[in-house]
Amino acid sequence: MGPDIRPSDYPGLFSAIAGGQTFRSGGRTDPRIHIWGALEARLQHVNVAILGGLNEGTWPAPAETDPFLSRSMRAALGLDPPERRIGQAAHDFAQGLGLPVVWLSRAARQDGEPRTASRWLQRLLAYVGEDAAKTLRARGQDMLTLARHLDMPPEKPQPAERPRPTPPLAARPNRLSVTRIETLIRDPYAIYAEQVLDLRPIEAIAAMPGPAERGTLFHDSLERFIGERPAGPFDAAALERLLAIGLERFAGFADTPDIQALWWPRFERMARWFVAKENDRSDIAERLVERRGAMAVGDDFTLTVRADRIDRLHDGRLGIIDYKTGAPPSAKQVLSLSPQLLLEAVIVLAGGFEDVPAGDIARLDYYRVSGAGEGGEIKPVGTGKANSKTGEPEITLPQAIDLTRRRVTALIAAYRDSDRSYLSRARPAAVTRFTGDYDHLARVGEWSIGAEDEE
Repeated sequence: MGPDIRPSDYPGLFSAIAGGQTFRSGGRTDPRIHIWGALEARLQHVNVAILGGLNEGTWPAPAETDPFLSRSMRAALGLDPPERRIGQAAHDFAQGLGLPVVWLSRAARQDGEPRTASRWLQRLLAYVGEDAAKTLRARGQDMLTLARHLDMPPEKPQPAERPRPTPPLAARPNRLSVTRIETLIRDPYAIYAEQVLDLRPIEAIAAMPGPAERGTLFHDSLERFIGERPAGPFDAAALERLLAIGLERFAGFADTPDIQALWWPRFERMARWFVAKENDRSDIAERLVERRGAMAVGDDFTLTVRADRIDRLHDGRLGIIDYKTGAPPSAKQVLSLSPQLLLEAVIVLAGGFEDVPAGDIARLDYYRVSGAGEGGEIKPVGTGKANSKTGEPEITLPQAIDLTRRRVTALIAAYRDSDRSYLSRARPAAVTRFTGDYDHLARVGEWSIGAEDEE
């Protein structure tokens, strides 16, 4: 009777048992060619043999010590010492050298690391002498040259071109959210694959929760918490309520206790920081969460948004907040690659939110609610300091908003041109550290080697 194994345990058990086994498929090869291990080849006789894998750690394999049986215990039980396998490997090597024609082969590098020649090969070369060893290596070089010519293409290979799809205007998207504008700037091909080809990535099966799930959990908890008390108060009872909401959200991760153990302390620190910070912001009259808006850009394009939070201040002005569990973009990135908050300000000023009156923008803030350190931080964005080296003046918040409005208008107009292509990785320097869901479809690995550095 075998062990009691649950169905969910079977994949791990199978991997543990079969993971170290080698299976050689018969395949459709020449019937005169055979690939054998040392044990299989021991009693065979052939005209030509290639003794491959002559590296330390492969042939011979390292002598493994038993953590449970010492040498004396193995001897008492009548078991062979670990070194016997090395002796057997030496015998197999000597037997192989007795065949009519023998080629000795090894890999100089394996998995990117240099490898050491087998002790059998080193001793053989030392025995025959340097002159004979050079002659043997010269014969091997002739065979290596022939092997390289087998794989050499008839013409010089040319790198693949970066994809530049140009779909007709009728197939192009006429509606995007402000969060997808960054993708349109960095990697237009992703917008093409998503909006024109209507392709969506398949979620991994049984994938462990990661940063995206943590961000959603923290974000949803704060949304519900602020929605219950848009005007406060933010006291000890508020902190208790936020922690209670967090516990409800964390119940969805009951099957991953290790995730709870790592994330819950962060959530507690974030909650304490958040409640204390909201209590300090006495200039806020009302907090509006998850507000939807839209704005027409040009004649036939709509820019949509779902703002995490918009604050109405006592003086009538507005503040826009976006929650981030990761690192917020820098001031330079906000003005170029990541204009989400500035675009939300543009839509507010255009009256694009039905239940949010248009008003002057007092501030744009990223709340980094990661739970690290003190629990969070507030990072104002939308302005740039003066650059004494280049002579560029300071950019004020109204100027930054107006600049973003003009840039997004020009960007949308550019893609309403039928000749404009959706280039893969249009900003290579900006996306080098990032991978996209559609990189494999754009065959980034085939054309990007060296191309991004050149640009």
